[in-house]
Amino acid sequence: MMCRITTTEITYGWRLKDYFAFAAWKFSNRQLPWKLKEGETDEAVGEPDRPLACMCFSSQYYFTMFMASFSIMMLAFGVEIMLRKSYNMFADPIFVPLSLIIVAVCVSNTSVNILPISLLL
Repeated sequence: MMCRITTTEITYGWRLKDYFAFAAWKFSNRQLPWKLKEGETDEAVGEPDRPLACMCFSSQYYFTMFMASFSIMMLAFGVEIMLRKSYNMFADPIFVPLSLIIVAVCVSNTSVNILPISLLL
C-alpha cells in the first residue's frame, strides 16, 4: 500500500501522505460526533468530491459505504428471488400493511436511536 502511495506521489505530484494525515487530524478534531452533520466543506476540493472529503476516510466513511453496499446487495438478492419465483409482491394482501409497519419502524428508529448513537460517538 505504501509503495503505491509513494509511486502515485512521485508520478503525479499528489501529496497523499500529507492529505491522509490532514484527514486524520480533521476527523480527530471534529466538532460533532457524526462528521457529516458538521456541514463545513473543504473549498480546496472540487465540488463533486466534497462529501467524500468531508468524511476524512474515517471509520464513519467505511461504515457508511458498508451499509450502502450491503443494502444494495440485499435489494438485488430480493429482486432476483422474486423474479425467479415469479412472485408479485403487489398482489400480496399483506403488502400495504407491512409497508406501513416498515415505514413506522424506520421513522421511530430514526428518532429513538439518535440519542444513544450520539452518546457512543
